[in-house]
Amino acid sequence: MADVSIRVCNFGEISTPLNNECAITMNDFETTTSVVELACKHIFEEEAITTWVQRDATCPTCRRAVDLTQIRTQLHLGDRSNSCGYWNIILSIILVINIIVALVFI
Repeated sequence: MADVSIRVCNFGEISTPLNNECAITMNDFETTTSVVELACKHIFEEEAITTWVQRDATCPTCRRAVDLTQIRTQLHLGDRSNSCGYWNIILSIILVINIIVALVFI
């Protein structure tokens, strides 16, 4: 069974980090980097781990299982077909543009 404990915060908020760089991107963490600390205490850049867990529900470093339900809730992800809600954002922008165009020509 997967451990459901994850933390989303800035890197500077973690008092004793297990790692100082993202194992996915190999970037060093800055104090203000938005990170996710998994239950196994491995830390990743938020954007990188968001992409990772949509392909593989394990920690990229130790392969410990992560709970997809909690990850999706904490990182505000939809299902895999929604790709983090980008399509909803694009469709909303198109709708707003159409409304503005309609108002201009009325």
